[in-house]
Amino acid sequence: MTANRATSLALFVAIGLLAVVGILGWRSVSAQNAQTREQIAQVAQTLAAVRGETDAKLVSLAQDVGAIKADVSKAQSALGTATSDLSQVKSGLTVVSTDLVKLNTSASETSRLASTIKTDLASASAKLDKTDTQTQALLKNVAALQTTSTSVGNRVGAAEAGINQMSTTVSQISADVLRLQQAVAAQAAAVGAATGTTASLSSAILSVTGGVSLQISPSTPLAGQDVDFTLRGLQPWQQVTVSLLQPSGVPADWITEREAYVKDGQGNRSTQQALYPDESGTVTWTRIGARDGEGTWNVQLSLNGATHTVPYQVSQLQLSTERIQRFGLDLRRYQGLSSDVYFSSGVPSALVLDLQAHLYTARAALAQRLGLQSRTIPDLYLFADQTLFAAAGRAIGITVTWEDGFLTTRRPFPGIYLKTDTLGTALRSGLTHEYVHLLLEEKAPLLVPDWPAWVNEGAARYFEYDPGIHAQSYAALRAKVYAGIDETKQAAAAGSLFSLAALESQQDWIRQPDPDRALLQYAESYLAVRFLVERFSESALPLLLNKLAEGLPLAQAIQAATGQTYTAFEQAYRSWIRDWQDPERQAANSYDSSVNSLMAEWRQIAAQREALIGDTAPATRDLLVAQATLLQQRSVALTPPTGWNGLHQELTTFLSRAVVWLDLQRKYYGTGNDTQRVAANAMIPEINARDFIVRLNLGDLAFQYQLP
Repeated sequence: MTANRATSLALFVAIGLLAVVGILGWRSVSAQNAQTREQIAQVAQTLAAVRGETDAKLVSLAQDVGAIKADVSKAQSALGTATSDLSQVKSGLTVVSTDLVKLNTSASETSRLASTIKTDLASASAKLDKTDTQTQALLKNVAALQTTSTSVGNRVGAAEAGINQMSTTVSQISADVLRLQQAVAAQAAAVGAATGTTASLSSAILSVTGGVSLQISPSTPLAGQDVDFTLRGLQPWQQVTVSLLQPSGVPADWITEREAYVKDGQGNRSTQQALYPDESGTVTWTRIGARDGEGTWNVQLSLNGATHTVPYQVSQLQLSTERIQRFGLDLRRYQGLSSDVYFSSGVPSALVLDLQAHLYTARAALAQRLGLQSRTIPDLYLFADQTLFAAAGRAIGITVTWEDGFLTTRRPFPGIYLKTDTLGTALRSGLTHEYVHLLLEEKAPLLVPDWPAWVNEGAARYFEYDPGIHAQSYAALRAKVYAGIDETKQAAAAGSLFSLAALESQQDWIRQPDPDRALLQYAESYLAVRFLVERFSESALPLLLNKLAEGLPLAQAIQAATGQTYTAFEQAYRSWIRDWQDPERQAANSYDSSVNSLMAEWRQIAAQREALIGDTAPATRDLLVAQATLLQQRSVALTPPTGWNGLHQELTTFLSRAVVWLDLQRKYYGTGNDTQRVAANAMIPEINARDFIVRLNLGDLAFQYQLP
């Protein structure tokens, strides 16, 4: 019994010990599990922090990519000024590249951290049930984080590739500029060696006859670019007639600096112009060379009954291009920073850079004015004449009739298509017009081709004529603006205006068979948009476009933008057309009328003076001087329209000199002193020249504002 009791006691003690051990073991395992779960919670917090950091880096990356795009836009817009901006572009590229390296490093660090977290989580999950849903969710989050990190790296790599491509393109542009500089320098040296004259990169001075010289700037003009001429060494106020002969020998049309063709007495285009040197014997003019091709041109001068011919060379700008086939046509392709330009033979290479630069200028201006910017920079297709332009249209399924340009977003050759047989301002404004169409198509692609035509075409025409976008050459657009206004006002007076509803269909717009009615469509739509802006504020147009893009019908969009019904808006618009007068044009018309009245009175004074030759009666001479003095005083009191101070100065100076001239004659007849007679006769060329210059510029004023 004692032994059995001892055995039982030992067994009881062993069981107790096992129980104690079991309890302690269970508590240890539970504690370990709790600790492990706490570690998982900490890891989850770390993961959330990493994900937040990664999201922040992605936002930073988006900002940097936006900065990259801004730098690209700045670099492209700087093409027009070429060399001076290249160093800034390269500097910007270096900064962006540095930022990208930092981003790439951050992406690599994120990937390494994610990998470490995954390892830690895998170790913790090994201590838990494999089916623990929380752990599985954490593992999926880690996988998503790794995918995001990889995406960051890919985006950085793509951006770096874009930067590398941009750097290559900038290098190509640098090479183009360098070759251009070398070609100009070589040409200048050749001109100097061949003619024995002074030549430089900026201008060349060529001998004409005696002490007369002709300065040409630049010394080696480029096809498609303007050329400045200065003739020196002439007798003051001595008339010189100037013609320009093309390489074919055919005289070129004379074009004013406002890009208007000069007409002769029969209304035909004139190929010559009479010019008068000032008191220093100098006369200047500019050849508007937008359509001028390469080759040997000649300046033909008629002076003192003799004709002198001075040759000058027009060269083609050499760009880095490649030959390519499009539409069955041989084209050249110039690769720009963000888009390409395809151009046919006969299109000046300099025009390629000019239009690319303008496209970036217009893009920036419209982004500010409309709050719209195209997702891409469109390719440009340039054609030298109507035949090539129409052939390209047919090849992509577009029938070209009276258009100078069109936009297509169709594959495989989307872009803006232009014919270039026009002057520079018209070409640049036409490019603006087509770019506005692109903005509206991108803003609301589902509306294409169902944008209300008068809104679509009116907005494009409104910015085509915008003086803010075309500030330097707006004078060349002014006549077109006022011609369209007059056409619309005449139609309103005659009751032949289109209703706005009749101008909503883009298909009907395109199919308009009557060219005159087609012009009225554009003119009326332009004024409808101008009325919208001037009556309801600059923001009314973007608001209208936004509402249409959101899917509102036109009537509701008009109501939202103006607070008026469509019917009330159109009624107000028609009343505005009938009654509206442009203040700037009114000022020009008032000034023009006053100056023409003064000049008519001057002609009467000049006729009286002619009739009095040989008449020694002093009273009549006193009267002529008094009348001319009054004219001069009245001219000083006039206020010229904005931008026409030069004309006003010419007018007041002319009448002031006319008073001096008549007074010299009066003194001669009063005293018989031959000195006054000689001085008066010496002034006759000046009086005739100044009279001619005033009338010429008055004609320019009347043309620009389409005055009666």
